[in-house]
Amino acid sequence: MPDTVLYHRDLDLFLACVHTGSFTKAARRLFMTPTALMKRMNRFEETIGAPLFERSKTGLTLTPAGRVLANAAPRLIDCAAGVLQEVRRSARTESQTINIGTSPVINGQYVINWWARVHRQIPDIDVRLVPFENTLQKADEILFNFGREIDMVAGVFDPAFLSRYDCKGLVLEKVPIGCVVPLKHALSGKSRLRLEELVGQQVLVLKHGVCEDFDRAADYLRSHFPGIDLREVPTMNLEAFNEAEHLNQIVLTIKYWSEVHPLFNSAALDWPMTARFGFIYSQRSSPGVEHFIKAVKAAML
Repeated sequence: MPDTVLYHRDLDLFLACVHTGSFTKAARRLFMTPTALMKRMNRFEETIGAPLFERSKTGLTLTPAGRVLANAAPRLIDCAAGVLQEVRRSARTESQTINIGTSPVINGQYVINWWARVHRQIPDIDVRLVPFENTLQKADEILFNFGREIDMVAGVFDPAFLSRYDCKGLVLEKVPIGCVVPLKHALSGKSRLRLEELVGQQVLVLKHGVCEDFDRAADYLRSHFPGIDLREVPTMNLEAFNEAEHLNQIVLTIKYWSEVHPLFNSAALDWPMTARFGFIYSQRSSPGVEHFIKAVKAAML
C-alpha cells in the first residue's frame, strides 16, 4: 500500500525547505528539481494565502506566517497520523487494541515501528495512536492513569520515575544525550560539538529530579564546565522548544527529540552520556499490552 497521509503533502516539502534553508538543498533531499520545488512552494503559499519565505541570494528566511506554520507542523502531522490509524482500525474486525500516546516529543511512531516488527506473532493485537498535548499536567494525568485513555508511551525513564508513577518500563536502548541548536545560533550547522564550545552559552536541561540520566549529564556539565549557563525546564514539550528558539538557547536532548522543532539542528556531544529509553506502561496493563511486551522481549533475544 502506498504511503497515505491526511495532510497536504506540500507540508513535507515546506519542512524540508525550513530544515535546509535552501530550495536547492531541499530539492536534492527530496529527489526533485529546484524549479519544480519552487513552483510547488509558490502554489502552496497561494493556497494558504500568505508568504512563507523571504527569498534572497543567501537562502530562505521564514516570514512571520512561515514561523507559525513551522511551529504547528509537527502537531498537524501527529494528529493526521492518529486519525488515519483510527480510521484504518475501525475498518478492520475488532481486536485487542493498544492505545499509544503520541505528541511532538513523545514519539508514538517508535512504538508503531516495534509493533510492525512483531505483529505477525500477535495478529489479534492492534495499535492506535492517541495524540495529546505534552504539558506537565497532562503527562502526569496519563502516567498516573495508564489504561484509561492511553496504554503505553515511549520515553526516557529510570527506577525512581517508574516508582513515582507506579509504572513498568522496558529499556530497549541507551540513547546518546546530545543537543539541538537554533538555526540562528552561531554553533548551528555543526554535526558534533565539543563541550568547551558550550561555555558561555545558555543550555536548556530537564529539571533536576525528572530523569536520573539527564541529572547525571547536567551535574557533569556543572562540575566540569561551570561557565555553561544551564537553565532548567520541568518538561520537554513544544512550548519549551519554542521558548528556547526565541531565546537562542541550546537544548540538551536525545535523538528522538531532535526533530520536535524544525528551527533547530541536531548535534552530537563529545561525551559518553546516555539515557535509558523504551516503553512505559501500567503495572496492571491489559492482556494485549502484556502480549505485545512479551513479543518485543522475544525479538530482542
